Amino acid sequence: MSDESLYKKAYFQCARRAILENEVFMKKFIVEKVKDIYSDEKLIRLNEMLTKMYDNDMFDLIMGTKSAEDLKNQYDYEICKEIEVYAKEIRDKGEAII
Repeated sequence: MSDESLYKKAYFQCARRAILENEVFMKKFIVEKVKDIYSDEKLIRLNEMLTKMYDNDMFDLIMGTKSAEDLKNQYDYEICKEIEVYAKEIRDKGEAII
């Protein structure tokens, strides 16, 4: 990641979620899985997805009631899969999602 403003935009997009659980989880995802790992191009894709993704779809993805496969025709499959895997890791450890 060479453009810090893209990271800040993604963090802001996570902080503006209507469902508190989404906001808390996505901020954690951004800090632990995105910062210093995503390329600028991937951050642009993440920002685009966060702008158009419905909170209910995000919540279902985080809670495991929908998969990245279920959402692949609506949102960026690769990023949804990373969110899905990260959320599952947290649930499998018995940690609270929020």
